[in-house]
Amino acid sequence: MQGCSEGKRARAPNGAANREPPERVRGWVSAALVAVRRSCTTLALATGLTGPVVADAQHAESDPIVQDDAVTAHAARMPTELQLPSPRILPSATSTPTMQMSTSISTALASTQPVATMEVAPVPIATDGNANNVASLMSSGAAPTSTPEPILRLGPGDAVTVQVFGRPEFNTTAYVSEDQTILVPLAGPVKVGGLSPADAAMRVGDALRDGQYLVNPQVSINISQFRSQQISVLGEVHTPGRYSIESRTSVLDMLAQAGGVNETGADVITLIRTGTDGQVEHLPINLKKLVSGDPSQSQVALRGGDSLFIPRAEQYYVYGEVTSPNMYRLEAGMTVVQAISRSGGLTPRGSDRRIEIKRLTRDGEYRTLDASLSDSVQPNDVIRVKERIF
Repeated sequence: MQGCSEGKRARAPNGAANREPPERVRGWVSAALVAVRRSCTTLALATGLTGPVVADAQHAESDPIVQDDAVTAHAARMPTELQLPSPRILPSATSTPTMQMSTSISTALASTQPVATMEVAPVPIATDGNANNVASLMSSGAAPTSTPEPILRLGPGDAVTVQVFGRPEFNTTAYVSEDQTILVPLAGPVKVGGLSPADAAMRVGDALRDGQYLVNPQVSINISQFRSQQISVLGEVHTPGRYSIESRTSVLDMLAQAGGVNETGADVITLIRTGTDGQVEHLPINLKKLVSGDPSQSQVALRGGDSLFIPRAEQYYVYGEVTSPNMYRLEAGMTVVQAISRSGGLTPRGSDRRIEIKRLTRDGEYRTLDASLSDSVQPNDVIRVKERIF
């Protein structure tokens, strides 16, 4: 118990008592001193050592000079470097085996070092306009969040099923009218056009709550018929027609619904889209680049009102001494020998040295050219393979 009393009356050496510690350190150390003194008093009373130790602890607890000196002594040992971890009380390595509990408390207080705190200045955010808010967020390194577009949007002609949990009298099937509204029992017309099914359910729930028909309605909306968001697929596909968008539909998804491109279909198709300003756009899409993942051809998300047109591929014609004279699809970079091979090759009477090409000129007339096997084939060329002389 003597070590406990000595620890409480310790003075900071080398004039450290004249230093003024921070307010946080003073409050923390003062609270620790009071707690330790009360522990020493309780321990002394429990062990029967009620002599000068108890009197000394009671005197130190009520003596402000002793408290200030003790606080100053601990503040003098405050480290100069900044420490971020929270304060921890560690027992001294020089504690004696006798009276271990009291001396460990005293030495722990003597070895505890106050920890300085670091204040981080908040990032200023402008509040006088959206532009200032965005500029402040960008300068602070935080990227502004953007609301994702809904996968499905309700529109005129769509049929939806409205269900209210626990209240079947509010369940109904309604059609989205031309003014973008549906008729909800008791609540009347509710505008849902352009909203996703989840947002439309929240809108209907708000209408029932604002009309004081239900306190906390749980509404769900399902699309039974989706007619407002449709796409036309025309041209060289197996099943041309109009198809509804049921999710985030890509160009390849829509072509798959139409049965795929025919053998005579071109590699470059056209997406026809009407903009918000009423202007019609024609966007070329290279299917080969799209399938191969070429970065020059990005994926295009389709939306209601779009049209896909798949034109007929460029062709050439072969006749004469070939196995299968016919019209064939022209591939990029095709040569004469490749074109003849596509038609089944030469017959026994055919000659690979007597080949001529009839090519359409700009004035609409055909010009006959002598061709070799390595010549390139152009659209609408007519290749004739003559028979051998000998």
